[in-house]
Amino acid sequence: MICKQCGRENEYNARFCAYCEAELPMQESGLAASKTSDYESDQGFARPDSDYEAPQVLVTGSMVDDLFSDKNNGIADQQRITKSGSELHRKRKHQKSSAKRKAKKERKHRQQRLEQELKSRLQESQEALSQYMYQGLNQDVIEEDETKKNKSLRWSILGVIAGLLMTVVILIYMSSRNEKTDYTFITKDAIEVYTSTSEPVSYVFNAQGDMLYKEDGYFLSYYTADHSAAILYDINERNCIYVNNHKRKEFDSVMEAFAMSEDGNFIVYSIPGGLGKYYLRLYDAVSDKDIMIDNQTKHFELLNVLPGGKLISYVTYTMNEKSELQAVQSYLISNNKTPELFGNNLCIYAASADGNDIYYYELQDKSMGSFYERHAGKYSLLSEAVSSKLYFNRDYSQVLIGDNGSYYLSNQGDERRKILEVMITDVLLPIKGAVATRSRAFNTYGIQSFEGKLLLAEDKSVWFLNKDLQSEKIATIKDSMSVTLSEDGNNMIYIDQFNNLVKLSGITERTASKTITEKVTGYKASKDLSQIYFLREDSLYYIENNEEHLISEDVNDLCMNYESEVIIFLKKDQSGTGTLYYSKNGSGPKPVEGGSKVEGIREWNFGVIYQKYVNGTRAVFYNTKGADFQFIMDGINLMEEENTRSQQE
Repeated sequence: MICKQCGRENEYNARFCAYCEAELPMQESGLAASKTSDYESDQGFARPDSDYEAPQVLVTGSMVDDLFSDKNNGIADQQRITKSGSELHRKRKHQKSSAKRKAKKERKHRQQRLEQELKSRLQESQEALSQYMYQGLNQDVIEEDETKKNKSLRWSILGVIAGLLMTVVILIYMSSRNEKTDYTFITKDAIEVYTSTSEPVSYVFNAQGDMLYKEDGYFLSYYTADHSAAILYDINERNCIYVNNHKRKEFDSVMEAFAMSEDGNFIVYSIPGGLGKYYLRLYDAVSDKDIMIDNQTKHFELLNVLPGGKLISYVTYTMNEKSELQAVQSYLISNNKTPELFGNNLCIYAASADGNDIYYYELQDKSMGSFYERHAGKYSLLSEAVSSKLYFNRDYSQVLIGDNGSYYLSNQGDERRKILEVMITDVLLPIKGAVATRSRAFNTYGIQSFEGKLLLAEDKSVWFLNKDLQSEKIATIKDSMSVTLSEDGNNMIYIDQFNNLVKLSGITERTASKTITEKVTGYKASKDLSQIYFLREDSLYYIENNEEHLISEDVNDLCMNYESEVIIFLKKDQSGTGTLYYSKNGSGPKPVEGGSKVEGIREWNFGVIYQKYVNGTRAVFYNTKGADFQFIMDGINLMEEENTRSQQE
């Protein structure tokens, strides 16, 4: 494709010239071109170029214009936003009930098919095994001059039987798994980013402790929820580096704004261009392609790209001499099509991967106003004003909204329901549970639904939200760091306000509370909470058969390798350093090899690290299995470093 402006060759169907950024002519012809032109004209599309023509408003026609009019405090007839009435309610209820019955029926049939296949495979393996034992293991019928061919046949039969038995095991495992996993966890391919505070350098490691990259500069780290990828943002140079377990991509241009998809495969970002223009670009980490998707004389902000890169949302704006926002517009790009204008003075907050749920707020007096959701083309008012943090589940079908001292839940555009008359500060997750923090605006949790989950309130009370969306207070904890949830989310250990160590069992059925011990200053527990170590002042104990067993005294710090279920602790002396010890299953303390004169220890996603001086230089060692440590880096004071976690603008 030849650019008319600079005369250079570009890729087929490219929208902009890779050399001069000029718009390229469309390659469609005949009927296809005519249909595209007519469609875009009807829908109000406009392709971005130097004379950018603002598209007509799609979702803010007369209905939304009325919706955001000054009349009735900016809210039009409520029945036009969230339809009500007994007839519509019955229809929705019937549709949901039918859908649930259909899904339940499909799951039942799927389970029956799995069970039938299990029986069939098991019967085959039993028949093959019986035949083999009759023909091959009965020594009375085996001739002494058995040939190599017969031996080979016997081994072949054994291989078939082994394969059948393995298939049975796999099918049993598959049939026992829940089709919808309640929690998403940090991946085994997670990366760790450590940034030095004493010098401008950052280190990127994999979960095994291998240093992948060393970057010069002071970076903030923005992770995906499962820590499979991260963007390193240089706060001085204002450029970015994308990293994952096997890829590094450096963006040379100054970035005004950026966002990464939750699968870690797409990055949408804004950079300044020439002649007062700004470019919005999309980078595909899988194909390593980087394309321009929009350019305007306005700034781009509130960027969002969904997994697969199929839906992109963003806001454009200008600023007056008083640095006030002006001409705010929000856009959507679906399936690589031309940008669609979502609305004026509307800011898209978040969206589901299929675009079925879009959350946005209206600008009122240049600040956040009413908060809405568009679900399946229908609009619902969720809050008159966004004044607190929002909490989303992983597919953005649910949101928790704070309003006037209470919290509400909205599910797929349904009318919000009050669930708690106190402000929520967090949703409790198991060890290594995945969560993405979007600055101070909202969190996205790796959970299927908020139903059956534990909510932490600002007064340190813990509430269980049942399937009927009724909340029940089940505990009051000392602080947010003193609670641990089991991997299945059904059991919890915490330190209460009286320093008692308490265990709750069977949370999702009927809570049973038991005080384990008293006067606790800290503790560690395995992922299933079956192994519990606790500190009473500086003495370390292990709980076994409801009895306390002293492991060691003078313990200064405590960490756990959750994969190996090994506790690692530091006993410091008067010099300020100490010796590392470990214990497994409550065994007596054993010294860690090389763990003398240690300054401090920390937990990583999949292990423990410690720091000590070696030949006059601080060195860091990492543990991934048992109590074995390996050297990973030096020249960094780990005890003063910042491990920046998931943050998003």
